[in-house]
Amino acid sequence: MDSQSVRATERGGRHGYDGGKKGVGIKRHFVVDTLGLVLAACASPADGGDRHGAAVLLARCAHEFPRLRHLWADQGYRGRDFLDWASKKMEITLQIVLRKDGGFRGTWAKADASPRVVPLFAAVPRRWVIKGSFAWLGRYRRPSKDYEHLADSQENAIYLATVMLLLNRVRRSLRRTGLLRHPPAAGRRPVHQITPPLHGPFAPVPGPAPQAVSTRAAI
Repeated sequence: MDSQSVRATERGGRHGYDGGKKGVGIKRHFVVDTLGLVLAACASPADGGDRHGAAVLLARCAHEFPRLRHLWADQGYRGRDFLDWASKKMEITLQIVLRKDGGFRGTWAKADASPRVVPLFAAVPRRWVIKGSFAWLGRYRRPSKDYEHLADSQENAIYLATVMLLLNRVRRSLRRTGLLRHPPAAGRRPVHQITPPLHGPFAPVPGPAPQAVSTRAAI
């Protein structure tokens, strides 16, 4: 679970100023699965808090995904009251993933002790999954910025982009298995046909050969 601030356009709608990203727009809150596909999303002004948007997401997920029991989130969702509410009311456990440096640019050390060695770069557990989802959505025009007037339209654009991602994955999987023919050479109309299986209950039934029909007009 994470949030993303998106800059707004000249269209109307509820916008806010994000002090961290230094921009005016909206903030989109996401819950994705382990593959990075969006399960639930909601949009709010950019000045809204992460925990407020997470409360809306958890309420939707508790109704739509009753088997959801564990989520990973960053340090913006810390807070004992919020974590207890999610655990007791929604029955969802939130695990806060931490950076190697604790989220700060420097560390404290005693005067007689050597400073702790902090790596310059370290992948945060599970954070890279939802960051990849943000990159996928940024490749589509509608979710790339806030072009919508209503928050519901922004959420529907996110779900539509997720459906397109799923369809592209299915198409690639069918091509690898040979069930989907590759598009023809340049100059021909691309027609994607699913090859029927040769054996099994769905195998085609042999029939009479089609008769050739002449299309020459009589003079």
